[in-house]
Amino acid sequence: MLYVSLRLNLIIVYEAQKSQITPEVDYIRYTPVIDGLLDENLKLLPIRDLPVKIDLFLFKSFREANYRIAYTEEFLYLYMEGKADSIICKDRGYQNGDGAIFLLADGTEGEKFTNSFYVYGFSPQEIEEQKWAEKIIWYKDNVTELKKLTGDVKTKFAEHNGVISFELLLPWQRAYPFHPWDNMVIGTNLWFLKAFNDRSIPIIRGLFWDFSLPSESSGRKYKPLVFEKPDTLNVKLYWRLSRRNCFEKDTVEIIFFDSSNRKINERIKIFLLDKEGKEVYHNYHELKYDVDKQTNYVSLNFPEVKPGLYTIKVEAPDVCSLDVNFSILPEINVPQIKENLFSVKDEISPGDYNCLLYYCNETENNLQNLDKHYIYENLSEEICYLNQIVTDYLNGKQSLLTMNEVHRRAFLSGIDSTLRPYSIKLPDNYDPSKTYPLMVFLHGSGRSDLNALKNHNYIVRNDFICIAPNGRGISNYYGTPESQRDINEAIDDVIRNFKIDTGNIFLSGFSMGGYGVYRTFYENPNRYKAIAIIAGEPKINIFMKQKGGKYPNFLKQKYIKCFKDIPIFIYHGVNDLNCPYPLTRKMVIKMERIGTDVTRDIYTGYGHSVPSGPEFTSKFDEWIKTCHGSLDL
Repeated sequence: MLYVSLRLNLIIVYEAQKSQITPEVDYIRYTPVIDGLLDENLKLLPIRDLPVKIDLFLFKSFREANYRIAYTEEFLYLYMEGKADSIICKDRGYQNGDGAIFLLADGTEGEKFTNSFYVYGFSPQEIEEQKWAEKIIWYKDNVTELKKLTGDVKTKFAEHNGVISFELLLPWQRAYPFHPWDNMVIGTNLWFLKAFNDRSIPIIRGLFWDFSLPSESSGRKYKPLVFEKPDTLNVKLYWRLSRRNCFEKDTVEIIFFDSSNRKINERIKIFLLDKEGKEVYHNYHELKYDVDKQTNYVSLNFPEVKPGLYTIKVEAPDVCSLDVNFSILPEINVPQIKENLFSVKDEISPGDYNCLLYYCNETENNLQNLDKHYIYENLSEEICYLNQIVTDYLNGKQSLLTMNEVHRRAFLSGIDSTLRPYSIKLPDNYDPSKTYPLMVFLHGSGRSDLNALKNHNYIVRNDFICIAPNGRGISNYYGTPESQRDINEAIDDVIRNFKIDTGNIFLSGFSMGGYGVYRTFYENPNRYKAIAIIAGEPKINIFMKQKGGKYPNFLKQKYIKCFKDIPIFIYHGVNDLNCPYPLTRKMVIKMERIGTDVTRDIYTGYGHSVPSGPEFTSKFDEWIKTCHGSLDL
C-alpha cells in the first residue's frame, strides 16, 4: 500500500498562507556539483524556511529546516537542509523518512488546486533492492507512477556538522512540459522528512500542509514560484512540442523560446529516431516567428514515417540538447469497426464480443480525450491490435481464445452494466481441450490489472491460467463491495470461456491486494484451494475506508478462524513500513495458534517490494505443488 505514516494523526504546528514564493528563483550560469553539499558560490542564494512542522512526536527534534532554489534554461536546482545528527535509510524514505517530497504544479489556471502536476519522491537507500526508490516520479496528474527517474536527474543526501542535506538537479525535460519561460505559472510544495530509529513515523518540515500531497487523491495545492529573468546574452533556446502525439498526416510544431520572446534567426537540424535509435528523418529548418504569440517555431510532418513511438532531437549551437519522446498514431474509424463487429455478433461468443467491444470503447475514449502533452507510447500498438483482432473475427478466426500473451478480457458488470476489464495469461503451450487450475492475482494500490501479471512474473505459470481482476474506487481498491463482486464476475467469466478446474482456484495478492486476499477469501471461503499474501496486511488503513463499506480487521479472532483449514503462503520483508511487518507477524502467530497451515517466507533487510530472485520463486513454486498434494502439476 502507499498509504502510510504520513496520514496518521499528524500535529500541524502552523500552516503558511498561500501566496507567491519570494524572492524570485535565481537564474544561475553554471551546473552545480551534486554531492549533497552546498557549493561555495551558491551560498549567496536566498535561504528560504520550511516553516510547517508536522510532528507526532513533539519530544523529537527536527526544529530547523530550510531550502535554496535556482534554475537555468536546462535544469532546476534544489538544496534542502535540516538540523539532525545522521541520515537514516528506511524503506521508501520519501514516505517513511529520511527523504524529500517535491511538487511541481501547473498553476496557470489560477485555481487553488491543480490536476496538472508532478510529485517527486527522493530518499537515501543502501540496500540494492530498494535503490529504485532513491529518485522517482511518485504521481503524475493524479496517476500513481512509481517510475524511477533517469540518470540525468542527479540527487545526493549528505550529513555534516549536525546537519543532513539534500541536493537535486532536475532537468526541465523530466518535468515536461513545465518551463518558466513558457508563460506558465509553476507552483511547488516541499516536504523534508526525518526518520528516527525507534519510530516508524517521520517528522516533516514543509513549505505548507497539504493532506493530498503524499496521497492518491485528486488535486494538489501549490504556492507559485516567480523566476528571475536572465539577460538575453549567452542564454540557450529551450524548446517543446506543440503536442507529443499526432496522427500520420498531422502537422506538429516545435516551439522555441527564451526569457525575452524575441525573434531569433537560427538554422537548426531536426532528427527523428525510432525505438531502436535508428534515424528515420533529418532535415534543416529555418525558425519562423509568430508575431501574435511571440514565439519562434518550426512546423513538421512525417508523411513517410510509420506510426509508432519516436524521439525528436534538435541540433544547433544555441539550442538546449533534449531528447523528447513523440508518438505518431495510425488513423482508425472506431464507429465503423463497431458496426462491422455488430454484424457478426451472433457468430462470436458473448465473452469474446464483450472483450472486443471493450477494446473499441477504450480506444474511442482514448482518442477523444488525447492530452497533447502525453506520448501514449502503447496507443499506436493498441490501435493496430484492435484493427487486426477485429479483422480476425470478421474472417471467422476466434484468436482471443488461444492468445497466450497477457491481454485484457471484459465482462458485463452486474453492478452498473459497464464492461469491466481483467487481464489474462494463458499457458505458452495452451491446449483448449485441457482443463487448467486458475491463479487469481490482486494488484497493489494505485495500480491496475494492466501490468499486474507482467510485474509479478512469479504468478505466471505454464500449468495455470492466470487472471488479474481490476480494482475500483480510491486506488483501484479491493476493499469495496463493488470490487469484491468484480472479482467474482471476472472468475465466472473466465470459467465460462475456458476449461477451468473449479476445485483448484488459487488466490494471491500484493500490498493492498494482500488485504484483498484476506477479504475475498473471507467472503468466498469455498471458492479457493489456497491463498498467498505478498507484502500485504491484515487490516486496512482508516483513510482507505469508504462510506457504506465493510472493512474486517483480520487480526480479530472472529475473522481469523475462517483461515483454519486453508493452506496459506505469506511473504513479507521485515523492513516494510508501508504494510508494516509486525502486523503480519501477529497474523501468522494467531493463525498458527488455531492450527492453520501457514508457509512463511520472511526476508530480513527487504522493504515493501515485489519479490524476485530464484530463492523466493523456488519456495513459492514448491508451496503451490505441495498444497494438500492434490494438484497434478
